[in-house]
Amino acid sequence: MERRNANANNPQAHAQLATLHYLTTPTTLNTLTLSLRYFCRSIELNDTYLRGFYGLKLVTQKLIPLLSDSTSLKRNNSDEDEAGPPPKLEAVKKLEELATSKLAEIVRQHGSGKKEWQGLNEAEVAAARELLDRDGKVER
Repeated sequence: MERRNANANNPQAHAQLATLHYLTTPTTLNTLTLSLRYFCRSIELNDTYLRGFYGLKLVTQKLIPLLSDSTSLKRNNSDEDEAGPPPKLEAVKKLEELATSKLAEIVRQHGSGKKEWQGLNEAEVAAARELLDRDGKVER
């Protein structure tokens, strides 16, 4: 019988791994690709996971310029081992749009006072609101 890792279906574990890759210095296409994959897995496991969408927005904002620059793609091709091939630019743009709309929904729902949205960490909601404000994408 195959033994499964207890954290395999834990969105927090995936978000923590994603954060570690995101914060890795120096930031490379490889580390950002790994971070993107882990953040995607965290929101796949929990489609209202604020921390997952927050991280997804941050990592896509870093990836878009890197993927747009063909010289950085060529330079980082040797870095592909662990992360696999880099994601497609259009896919990353769509993920950034998804993260933005989902964060806006979470912030809006939390602000509406609905009971099911009140268990969120206030500091995380404030950080999400600030991130959206920086982009001019928060709806009040």
